[in-house]
Formats: sequence, structure tokens, C-alpha cells
Amino acid sequence: MEKVRSQIKSDQHKPKKSPPPLESYFKNIVEKNSDAIIVVNMDGIVLFANKASALIFDLKNSDLIGTKFGFPLASDQVLEVDIFRANNKPGVAEMCAEQIDWHDDAVYLVTIRDITERKHAEERIAKSLQEKELLLKEIHHRVKNNMQIISGLINLQFINIEDTRLRSLFTVTQNRIRSVSLVHEQLYQSHDIGSLDMADFMYSLTSNLYQSLQVDHDTVKFIVNVESILVNIDTAIPCALIINELLTNAIKYAFPNGRKGNIMISIKAAQSDIALEIADDGIGFPHDLEIKKLSSLGLQLVDDFTKKLKGKLELNNTGGASFKIIFPNK
Repeated sequence: MEKVRSQIKSDQHKPKKSPPPLESYFKNIVEKNSDAIIVVNMDGIVLFANKASALIFDLKNSDLIGTKFGFPLASDQVLEVDIFRANNKPGVAEMCAEQIDWHDDAVYLVTIRDITERKHAEERIAKSLQEKELLLKEIHHRVKNNMQIISGLINLQFINIEDTRLRSLFTVTQNRIRSVSLVHEQLYQSHDIGSLDMADFMYSLTSNLYQSLQVDHDTVKFIVNVESILVNIDTAIPCALIINELLTNAIKYAFPNGRKGNIMISIKAAQSDIALEIADDGIGFPHDLEIKKLSSLGLQLVDDFTKKLKGKLELNNTGGASFKIIFPNK
């Protein structure tokens, strides 16, 4: 026991090792860093280079120190520079230079990070996205073409029908198909494959309805006030069918016996929602009208597609008919 106590006392009187200087800690951090860290004087001569510098440039540290730094230096800017790595293979690096003091002299502290593999990965992702975008465009194009074929087949059948009521039903069906076809056509032509511009779409849709329903421009006029709002395909198709039904209904029934009038089309952004309104100054609906109890397929579709959009439908009969739908822009 006495021997142990004497050993403890002996250890207590031994001088403690002083910690290594702070500079050695920082040097160890710099040497272990995976980025190239280089000190360059104001004349562009390399004063210091860590081990990562030698790996990036496939040179020995001794070969780097004392040489002229080969890149332009600008403080507080991140630049992409071309480098040659092991076996003279080309690469890309991010370089940042900042002015610091080095033994009382102003120098540049240069950090270089090899981003070659990251750039290659980004290029592969960009190429993959481009291929997928081209594929989606082709799908939209083919869907549009197939729907036009269906519309054409209906048109061939339409020629042989003399019954006025049946001809009207065929026309309405064709317009529904064309409305959906227009969505795919717009998406195919769009720079952003996932979004449709409602302003461009409304121009195409109203032009199609004017032509197919043989609207007299001097009798019925469209007043369009549509903001440039981008919507995805899940919103665009129900919207297209709703607008088609409401415009068709207004054109066919709001102005009987050659009565003149206007149909107003408004689509506006309202915070995170979209406000769609189709209104006319025609004869209107009966005041006790309930859309859910209507036998009209068109207005039933309007109600169904409004629910699909998770929207709220309001009908106003003052001075004509006004349908207003507010739904979230997904």
C-alpha cells in the first residue's frame, strides 16, 4: 500500500505536458480537409498547399509551392474553374478566394473543391429529365391526336344524321372531346410540360366554341377577362369541361329568338384559390332553380367537376345567369 501511495505522489509531482500550440491544431485541420486549401501571395506565388491540393492537381506539395498560381483571383466570389486531375483527366472545381493576413503580409486564401462527379451527376439528371419531358410531350401529342380521331369519327356519323336533336347532342359531345383535346395540345406546346396557362387556353376554347356552335358575332359577344394563371392537368381538364358546359349552355339558351347579349368569362387568382365566373345578360334561370335537381347532363357535369376540384359553386340569377366557382389552385 505504501508503495502505491508513493507512486501516486511521484506521478503528481511530474511536470504536465504543455498542449501543442494552436497553430498545430489549425494545421492539422487544414491538412485533413478534403478541399484544396492554398495560400497565394499578391504576386500569385503559392506559399502553402495542403495535401488535398496535391491530390486534386496530381502533383506533390513541393511542386506546387513556389509556382505561379494559374487561376485569376477575385475576393468573395465563387468561380467554376477547369482543372486537370490524375492521369491528366479534365475536371471541374469550385474556387473561392479571400484576402487574409499571413505573417503580416496580405495574401489570398484559396479554397478549391473538386465538383467533377457532382457535375456529371447533374448532367445525368438533366438528361434524364429532358428525356422524360420529351416522353410526356409525346404522350400529350398522341392523346390529342387520338381524341381528334374520335371527334372525326363522330363527325362522319354526324353527316348522316338528319334529326336536329341528335345532331345537337353529337355537337355537344364533340365539343367536350375537343375541350379535353385542347388541354393536351396546350400542354404539348407549353414550355412547362406540367402547367397550362389559362389565358392561352381560354382563347383556344372560345374560338373553338364560336366555330362549332356557329355563333353569330353580332348577336352574342364574349367578354374575356382571364389572368395568366398556371394550372396542372388535374385542374385543367375539369376546368375545361366546366367552362365548355357553361359557355355552351349560355350560347344555346340565354338568348332565344335572336336576342343580342354578352357572355362574360372571368378567371382570376384569389390568394391560394382560383375564381372562375361565367355570366351572361340573357333571360336567366328560374329563381327556384337547384342545380342538383336538374336533369340537364351539362349542368350535372358542372356540379360533379366542381366537387372534383374541391370547389364551391354559386348561382346568381340577377340580370341574367352567373355561375361562380372558387376552387384551390393545387
